[in-house]
Amino acid sequence: AGKLTGEGVIAAPIGNAKHKRSLLVVAREGRAAQTFYRALHHYREGNQTFSLLEVRPESARLDQIRVHLSWYGYPVVGDSVYGLTRQPEWADRLFLHLSVLEFPHPDTEAMIHVESELPPALRSVLTYMSHPRQ
Repeated sequence: AGKLTGEGVIAAPIGNAKHKRSLLVVAREGRAAQTFYRALHHYREGNQTFSLLEVRPESARLDQIRVHLSWYGYPVVGDSVYGLTRQPEWADRLFLHLSVLEFPHPDTEAMIHVESELPPALRSVLTYMSHPRQ
C-alpha cells in the first residue's frame, strides 16, 4: 500500500515485540535482516495508490517481507497482522506471492530452481487495477 518508487534495501534487525511475543517488529536487539525491493508498477484506486514490487529477502527471518515493508511505511495489502486496519474491498487475502525459489540440493549441491506463476486471484486484481474506471 502506498507509492514506493525506485529500488533499495531495507536493512533493519527483526525481533519479537515486547508486548506480544508472537508479533515480530524491527527492533535494535533483533537479528540482522535485509530486504531488497524494486518498484515495478503503480496503481490507483480512488484516493489510494498501490505499488507492485519485486522483493527479495537477503536473509531468512520469519515474516521478514511483511515486517520490513510495514515498518518502511508500505504494508503488504491484505496483511491483517502487520498491515493496514482498513483493507481495500478486493483484498481478501495477503497480496504476496513467492514466484521464484532457488536453493542448493542438499546432497548434490546442484541448484534447484522453481518458478510459480501469479495465482488467478492475484492476477485478476492486477487486471482490475490496470483498467481506469470513471
